[in-house]
Amino acid sequence: VLESRLSTMVGLQSIKEHLYTLLDTLEMDQRRCAAMPEFVSQRSSMHMVFLGNPGTGKTAVAQLIAGVLNELGVLRRGHLVVAKKDDLLGRYSNHVARNTRAVVESALGGVLVIDEAYSLLQGEIELGREAINVLVDMCYAHRDDLVVVLAGYDRAMAELFDANAGLASRFPYKFAFPDYTPSELGEIAEIKLRASRFRLAD
Repeated sequence: VLESRLSTMVGLQSIKEHLYTLLDTLEMDQRRCAAMPEFVSQRSSMHMVFLGNPGTGKTAVAQLIAGVLNELGVLRRGHLVVAKKDDLLGRYSNHVARNTRAVVESALGGVLVIDEAYSLLQGEIELGREAINVLVDMCYAHRDDLVVVLAGYDRAMAELFDANAGLASRFPYKFAFPDYTPSELGEIAEIKLRASRFRLAD
């Protein structure tokens, strides 16, 4: 199922290969659990980091992962929630923990993408740290019922992880999304045009 869905996505070859390996391991783990009731799953948390520029397919891949993990029985709902700094911090400084918990709870059973996660340590740094602490705690508490993806630019995300020693252990899977080549962008444009029943003129 995963292979057929990924094959429709342009580019992202290294991402596809890593996902095949990861999900093959998960599927094997699920089969062992089903065949041997005494088998204890060795699956660790599935939280991830997506590194790359905007428009490189990160949200589309997160949506695909949510659906496939639901079909494998790893996630019970398989929906996708995308949130940003403003969703976690809110309008009032004393609402940060409450807002962050509400966002995480809305994603339970599915995948939560924190877009531009590095921005949590830009501007209102102390509030951002509070949101990160709540997020890390909930990532651990709900590690069997949630996949959290931190997404953002490569260099900015490195600074985020350098400033928070506990993040790396909570997000074991890292994927680097390369920019699309001109030919890949042309292929994407043609696919979208065909879907809308248009075609490029010579």
